Amino acid sequence: MAEELSISSLFQPSKQARAALGAVRTIGIDLGTTTSVVAEARWDPSSPDRAIVRCLEVAQPTERDGVFVDVLVPSAVAVVGEEKLVGEGARRVAARGLHQDRRFFLETKNFMGTRRVYGGAPEGFRTPVEIAGHILEYLAEAIRTADPSQVDRQVVTVPGSFNPAQRRDTRRAADLAGLSLGPGDLLDEPLAAFLDFASRHELPPLAQRQRLAVFDWAAGPVM
Repeated sequence: MAEELSISSLFQPSKQARAALGAVRTIGIDLGTTTSVVAEARWDPSSPDRAIVRCLEVAQPTERDGVFVDVLVPSAVAVVGEEKLVGEGARRVAARGLHQDRRFFLETKNFMGTRRVYGGAPEGFRTPVEIAGHILEYLAEAIRTADPSQVDRQVVTVPGSFNPAQRRDTRRAADLAGLSLGPGDLLDEPLAAFLDFASRHELPPLAQRQRLAVFDWAAGPVM
């Protein structure tokens, strides 16, 4: 019989690795259709038992109501005059019914991997890739504002159903945002959810190959 292996143990560095590694900071961004979230994971060899993972609160300026702070950031972009609003500020522009022209952008993730062009939109806001780039850039800036220390790895999640063209567009958006994604840094959402759960909980040991189910609940409307 194969030796039993705890899933959680796969997420803990070996004693040799702990001795060689310094502190590690990783950022994960869930670029959602309706809302997006950015999370930070830290592992420090001085406290090696478990990584510290948290979602970051993001300050989101609005046009009329000050700054809204939340971990959820609507995946919305608006251009008001010369000002660009992302997140809650853009969502509230839409709520006032000012999104009839092509200066407001919502749920553009649905058009990633297509040749969709937003006619009449300002330069730099004419494709889904550019809109996704603005959202990723906004979240990346929130990370730097919260803590300017070094980020060792950046990960962006995508739906497991994304096809190659949609994945290429997500990488292009990350490039526009100044995020450097290496191999494996575009992570399927169900896999990301499982990795997070497995790292936080002591799961039953595995003796042989097993099938594990992950349920991916879709997001609700942003409006």
